[in-house]
Amino acid sequence: MKTIVHLASKGALSLLVVLVFQSCATTETKTYDQAKPVQMPTTVADKPSDDTENIDVDGLKQSLGLERRFNVLGYSEKKFNTCQVGYGYSSVNRCRQMHMVVLNYRLQCRDSEGTVNQMVTASQLRPISLKDVKWSLKGLKGSSRTDSEGFGEITTLSTESQKNQRLKLTVRDDFLIMKAGEMTQMITPKGWCE
Repeated sequence: MKTIVHLASKGALSLLVVLVFQSCATTETKTYDQAKPVQMPTTVADKPSDDTENIDVDGLKQSLGLERRFNVLGYSEKKFNTCQVGYGYSSVNRCRQMHMVVLNYRLQCRDSEGTVNQMVTASQLRPISLKDVKWSLKGLKGSSRTDSEGFGEITTLSTESQKNQRLKLTVRDDFLIMKAGEMTQMITPKGWCE
């Protein structure tokens, strides 16, 4: 079917072009799986801007034996030679030692503010659920998202071990800092859940 439109001015033609593009545009709806944390793009440390490596992070993680259930908390890391693993790394160019880091954590908030003198029970905790969490780890930065139970995962590649480096997690304006190798389940004040 062919439609002919007579336009009186250049402005009308521009408006028509804009309307055609808007009507052709689609919006993408993202649905997050409640059972597993959503993975955000992984940050690759010390990567030159002219580098064209396109790394299959999930495949590499599985190959190195670092894939695990999201609720198995803690830090794990594997050192590898880029020319021996594949998954987007060249087998002959820029051979180097790298570290893959996978850190599974859980964020929960207690029902009180300030310092507490008594042990916090499970009934006093709520998961920090479905929140975007920004993280930084010795020059590396990225983000992840917690699931409905407050579980999250950080996966990154680095030229050196990150186990003893300071990891900063930020949710909105709140943040916590600790050694990456010690991060597991974190209990925060009530304000983190609001």
